[in-house]
Formats: sequence, C-alpha cells, structure tokens
Amino acid sequence: MLAATSIGAIWSGALPYYGLRPGWTVWDYELPTLSLGITQFLYNGCPVYENGDFNIWKILSKYKISYAFISTTCFDGLEIEKVRCGATEMFGDFTGFDYNLPSYLGECQVPTLGLDFQCFDENGKSVIGQRGEVVIATPVPSLPIYLWRDKDNKRLQDTYLTKFEGVWCQNDECWINPKTRGIVVIGRSDDTMKQYDDLLSSSDIYFAIDCVEELQDYICVSQIWEEEERVILFVKLKKGFNLTDALKKKIAAAVEKEFTKAFIPRVMLEVPDIPYNFNNKRMESVVRKIVATNQIPEVNNIKNPECLPYFWNRPELVKKSQPS
Repeated sequence: MLAATSIGAIWSGALPYYGLRPGWTVWDYELPTLSLGITQFLYNGCPVYENGDFNIWKILSKYKISYAFISTTCFDGLEIEKVRCGATEMFGDFTGFDYNLPSYLGECQVPTLGLDFQCFDENGKSVIGQRGEVVIATPVPSLPIYLWRDKDNKRLQDTYLTKFEGVWCQNDECWINPKTRGIVVIGRSDDTMKQYDDLLSSSDIYFAIDCVEELQDYICVSQIWEEEERVILFVKLKKGFNLTDALKKKIAAAVEKEFTKAFIPRVMLEVPDIPYNFNNKRMESVVRKIVATNQIPEVNNIKNPECLPYFWNRPELVKKSQPS
C-alpha cells in the first residue's frame, strides 16, 4: 500500500496504465491511485500484441499515458528507443525507486519510504556487502495481520516470524551493494542450493549462462544424491542444436568464469520446454519435487503443465528406491 501510494503520487494529474491481470496481487496497486484522484487507463488485450502499425506503444501515446506499469518480460519484443523506463525489479512493497538517483543494472534503488529494510546473515546480524535474508526489522502498518483460513496465525508465524525473533523474514535472499547501496534480490532463500560446500542459487547459474547463445531457456534445481547435494541444470535449446559434450563444456566454462568450478552443475539434461506459472516465473519448486520424488505433483498455477513429464523418470536422476 505504501509503495502503491508513492507510485501514484509521482505526478499530479498522471494517467497510469497497469499491464496486470486482475487475479494477480499487484493489481491492487491501482487502488491507492484512485484515492488520489488519478484517472486509470484500462486496456483489454495482450500488451505484446502487434499487428502492422498497431502496438501498445501507439495506444499509450494516443491516450497520453504518463505512467505505465508493465512486466519486464513484455519489453523483450517491444523495446524501442527514447522510452523512459527503469527501476529494474521494484520488488513490491519492500523496495522502490527514485528518479533523482542513478539506476544500476540488476539493483533495486532504495527501500520503500519508511520501511526498515535490512539484510540479515544466518546469525540475525544486519550486513552489507554479503548475501543474507530480506527482513523488515520494525513493524509497519502494511504487513498482514493474518492469512486466509490460517487458524491461530500458525502459518503466518511459521512462515515469516520464526527465523528471526520479532523480525519479519520474507524468505528471499538479497545482497546490498556497499558502493551504491542498491539492493540485489537474488531469489527465494528456500531455493538456495549447496554443492561442494558452496552456497549458490538458481539465479547465479542463470546469470552465468545467459551468454550461451545455443540456450533458449533453462531451469536449475538441486537433488540429494548419495547423501550429498548436487546441482541439476535442465536446458531448452534453440532449434538446430543438441546438448553435446562440447556444449556442456561451454556451459561449464561460462559458470566457472563468473563464479568457481564448484558452481558448475554436476548434471546437465535437455528438455523440450520449461515450466512457468501465470506470472511468467520459472517453477523451480515443482521441478525440485519431481526430481526428489520421481512423481509429478498436482499443480494449479502453471501455464504449460504438459511439460512436467519431461522431468520425470529420467534415468540420470532416479534412484533404485524411487517409484517409476
């Protein structure tokens, strides 16, 4: 709510457009702008649709939209010059942006106004310049007081308030740049993997292999194998390429260049597609369950459920004790 109000108050008389589905929680961002008397613009259509001279940019220009909130994935095929955009990932209510400050690639600029945003290490100590947990160290009115159908607030307590006593822990991993004070959101802390005693996240691998031109998409999870944790990388290749030993070495070299040999996935497998939810986020948790149990779980919030069998019953990942 705090973040939404500050967004709507950027310009008096602004006409904002939100490229969001009504079923997504971020849709609620528009409500505070209504309380400020700001006119909303609603567009019934896909923001990435193009037909000749018709596209979302023409619509925004025609109706003189002064502020647009659109998912970053929409810009991949629509990027044009001289369009003022930025703030990278705004990370909802926890961080925001300031047009008076420089914006650095991959960093959220500032904490939300009035929010005691900190990065805690595993001992509950506030740190800068090293990876840690996203926490809100002081209560604020915008935090929820209960979750739907959560008897006795047990789920709320167990999920957000038990890791560090008296502190809201969002279960996301972050890093505060000591030079810029920008906030780098690494990913879910429960997606943290450990291989050869080194901690890493799936986003580390994605960052390292993004330059490998043969790869169209990828997803990375870990698996307990012979009492040790190992990293598994599934890749979707561009048309005309195969996952050869040479390509595996190229992927490994890209990871080693950015990090260390310890980060190189121990298993690399090819799949025809990668699972995404309706908010266009990779579904690592689902793939991890399939790899761990060799069973396909029931999943509701998935765009392409037909791809899940590609991760099931892979000989390289199945233990003798697992069901097939």
